[in-house]
Amino acid sequence: MKNLLSLWHGEITVRHTRFMRDILAEVAERNDVTVSDLRGPSRRSRYVWPRFEAMYLMREAGHSTTVIGQYLGNRDHATVINGYRRFAAWLAEGIF
Repeated sequence: MKNLLSLWHGEITVRHTRFMRDILAEVAERNDVTVSDLRGPSRRSRYVWPRFEAMYLMREAGHSTTVIGQYLGNRDHATVINGYRRFAAWLAEGIF
């Protein structure tokens, strides 16, 4: 996971939308779900954990919580903050 974070962290570009798309595609592929599943409204844990992972990676790449929320199905910025914090806690606990 740390290698992925450093990879994404080093490739921040002006075209944030493309970069967010790349992050979402990578997370979807790694978790065996579709991009539309991650952007969709489902609250099933099969989609929530990877969605939180994507929120974390996008935020670490420098995207704003508002933009991330809009990109991931018009979610509120507070939802993105919650997802970021939960995934960060999981990383600290060694769950991921």
